[in-house]
Amino acid sequence: MKYFRLYLFISIITLISCKQKSGNDNIIGSWQLVYPEEREKMAERVKSFGGDVPKAVYTFNSDSSYTNQWIAGGKVDETESEAGKFSIQNNGKTLVVTTTDAGGGLQNQVMDIISITSSKMIVQNTEG
Repeated sequence: MKYFRLYLFISIITLISCKQKSGNDNIIGSWQLVYPEEREKMAERVKSFGGDVPKAVYTFNSDSSYTNQWIAGGKVDETESEAGKFSIQNNGKTLVVTTTDAGGGLQNQVMDIISITSSKMIVQNTEG
C-alpha cells in the first residue's frame, strides 16, 4: 500500500508538471508542412515540367524559433530557406510563423492545423 501511494503521488506530480508546459512543446522537432490544396496545384505544375515536387520542412525549437527549408530532388534550396519565430494559438489549433520580409518588417503567416502525424503537419492558410 505504501508503494501504491508513492506511485500515485509521483503520477500526480508528473501530470501537473506536464500540464504546465507551454503550448509550443507539442510540435518541437522537424515537420514537413503540407498544404493540401496548394500542394496539389504545385505538384501538377512541377510534374508537367518533369521536376520533383519540393517539400517544406520546418524545424521548431524550444526557444520558439524555427527554420524552414525547401527540399527538392534530395537537395536543399538555400535561396528559399528562412528563419523566424513561431507560436501555437487557439488551444493548439493555429500555427503562427513570423519572419522578416525583404524590407525588414515582420510578416506573419497564420495557418490552421488540420492534423499532425509522425512526420507531417497538415495545415491550411487562414483567411483574413
